[in-house]
Amino acid sequence: MKPSLQPRRVNGLQNGHPAGCGLSSKLIYWDGEIFMPTASLALSAQLSRRIEKLAQAAGRTPESMLRFVIRDGLDYCEYAVKNINEGLADIEAGRTHSAQDVRGHFAKRRSARRDKKAA
Repeated sequence: MKPSLQPRRVNGLQNGHPAGCGLSSKLIYWDGEIFMPTASLALSAQLSRRIEKLAQAAGRTPESMLRFVIRDGLDYCEYAVKNINEGLADIEAGRTHSAQDVRGHFAKRRSARRDKKAA
């Protein structure tokens, strides 16, 4: 007789994990490689909204964004997507500096630092 793959509830736990976190024997195939066992998570409405908003800003699906969120952390992902989008908006609005301007700026700073050390 084959063992059952159906989740079992024991003392408030489901398959040894808190309810809402069921592990499965399925594998994720990502870029042709076996990635990890799948897991189902019960997310709060607030967390689901944050992930959906982040996925939309990044141009991804909520499901694919969740992989990055779990790996890198939601706070960092929000920070990165926000700053990247702001940078892209700056480029589109023409708020940029030429390489010559940047080199000139840092040359002045180096000169000021040398002058300060010499004094």
